[in-house]
Amino acid sequence: MFPIFQVEDFANFIKSKLSELRDEEAYNALKELQKRGNVDKACGNGMTTTLLSNLGKKQICAWLKENLQNPDEVRKIVTAFSSWDEKSRIVVLSALLAQKATETSQAVVTSIIDSLFYVKTRAGEFAAIQISEKNEQVLRELVVAVQGEEDVKRSEKTIGKAKLRRKSLQILWYMTRLWSKIAASPEDAASYDADSLEIVQIAKNESDESNSLVFVDLLLSILSREHKFHRTPVAFAFVHSIPTLNSKDLVHIVETAMMSAAELAGNDEEEVEDEEGMPFDESEIPMNEEEEESESEEEGEEEEEEEEEEEGNASVDQELLDKLTAALGDAAAGETTSDVEMDDLDDEAMLKMDERLAAAFKAVAPNAAKSQKRSAKNVEALKMKIADLLLIAISSKELSEQIKVKLVIPILKWAKKDAKTHDKVAQKALELVNIVLKMKLAEVSEKEALKLLKKVLEEAQSTTNLLIIDAIARVVTFVLKVSSKDGKSVSAGVRTEFQSVFENYLKNVEGKVPSNFVIQPIADLPVLFVEQLGMLVDAGFDEENRIFKRTEILGATSMIFSKQVLQEVTIKAAIVKKIGKLAAAYFEKVIDTDKSELKPRLFGTVLHLVLRVSTALQNDEKHVDSLRESLETVVRKMSDGDVFVQLKKINPVCHHIIGKSIAGAFTSIKKCLEIEN
Repeated sequence: MFPIFQVEDFANFIKSKLSELRDEEAYNALKELQKRGNVDKACGNGMTTTLLSNLGKKQICAWLKENLQNPDEVRKIVTAFSSWDEKSRIVVLSALLAQKATETSQAVVTSIIDSLFYVKTRAGEFAAIQISEKNEQVLRELVVAVQGEEDVKRSEKTIGKAKLRRKSLQILWYMTRLWSKIAASPEDAASYDADSLEIVQIAKNESDESNSLVFVDLLLSILSREHKFHRTPVAFAFVHSIPTLNSKDLVHIVETAMMSAAELAGNDEEEVEDEEGMPFDESEIPMNEEEEESESEEEGEEEEEEEEEEEGNASVDQELLDKLTAALGDAAAGETTSDVEMDDLDDEAMLKMDERLAAAFKAVAPNAAKSQKRSAKNVEALKMKIADLLLIAISSKELSEQIKVKLVIPILKWAKKDAKTHDKVAQKALELVNIVLKMKLAEVSEKEALKLLKKVLEEAQSTTNLLIIDAIARVVTFVLKVSSKDGKSVSAGVRTEFQSVFENYLKNVEGKVPSNFVIQPIADLPVLFVEQLGMLVDAGFDEENRIFKRTEILGATSMIFSKQVLQEVTIKAAIVKKIGKLAAAYFEKVIDTDKSELKPRLFGTVLHLVLRVSTALQNDEKHVDSLRESLETVVRKMSDGDVFVQLKKINPVCHHIIGKSIAGAFTSIKKCLEIEN
């Protein structure tokens, strides 16, 4: 036997030779290969698809006549389509549209049409979905072929009068007409027909106040259907309409995503409890070929499951009725031959009947569970699609910074609501928030920033979810950042609001101000907190405050004393003197008290702060003199051998915080402050 790699090499060699054939030669070679069975499956390198790609218009027409009813061959058109000229493309699509619609022809045509769009997005930076004039003309010619020139011109005339969303409406109208023609089910075709009529009405009633919301609802309606080929055309229509949409329209999209499973499934009467962690379609609009192939396989499996479920559900009612009738026996309702009533049954008979009823319900329960699971899966998939739509809006340069900021609170509310039942959706929503927070926004006013800060703190009062609390902390950091115009200080209003948050954190007001609301902004924006150093130092050394909060605050304060920060701002002498005095008082107390009562983390954090301050300011003679004056005596005492022995137990904790031993830290401090041993 030949080694496998040699067979593969030979097959690829043959393919390379076949790829040189064109038109009639390619067609003849293709026919010969088709006579020999499934060559592509045997060789695994797409020989026949390569030949199909090289056919001219005449040969394509001949091939279509021979293979149009063969689903396996028709599927190859998707790969070959991009290699054909414009006229050949129209011939192929027209032929597929002219025959009776099947699931195969629907999949092929919609996949080909989807490829006419150019998609390029980068989260938070840009969102571009385009269709060239040439491809738009291909769409139009196809619609004319199935709809007639007169109907197309009539609709184009109406849509052409629209000033706001002409491009979006026109392309979407073309798509709905083609979808209707190729729809494999009459119900789908009817839905697309209704969509087409609504598009024309939206164009006619452009002046209506609610016109934008009607347009958005139409997009969401199309997106809510299970077919994946809706996504790119809907995204195209949406992205080209963004300049015409306001914050109310976009918030409406978020509110739709927040609807209950029952509402999204179209069932207003009963709530459907979603299963947590249900799988969903997380892929974004742009996909490579491997992803598309994988997604197609998954979709095929899902469709098979759905068909099985539908067949099972069709007989559920009758099956349940039969089982209940058998379980009830003579007591069954509707039995004309028996006058037995429930009161006439003795305990033994009732017990047996209960057992039969339990068995009957248990027998039909799997079908009900399947239906519920499918409903939950569809709802979660829709929520993820809506998240993708919002990602496009946030990433678009056409959407103003003010509107992007206004979306933060609604999306946070959405994440809070879905955190329990759709955790992956909640994570996706939080990703959207994070994308906005990472943007460099220059046009957000102090008023808008302050409003966002107050609202986000209100949202914090009703959640204990750590991911959402972390996101809110990032919003606080974001507000402080955008309120600073010089990068060194925050606006007066925002500073006052943050100080209120800080005070509530210290007081532990209702336990609703987590530490990261205070600590994370300091860690992320140390320069902005130089002017707040007095407040931080006082709070950190105030014994009235809880130990762990003092530790957190002093740890965050130490981050401010870095070379990078000091290159941008100057530390006031009064602050340096205050740190020296308060630290000296703390160390004196440590020396005088029982070491067994010492809080290791607080001690290590204070020592780390003094070390950071001494190291950062060691080249400033005035600051060094001020620190030495306050700390020299107590540092000498702390360096005593007996004290080190007493602190031996907490040395590992301190080493973890400082990066060196207690003795090593004091040695470095003495060196920076020029304190003699």
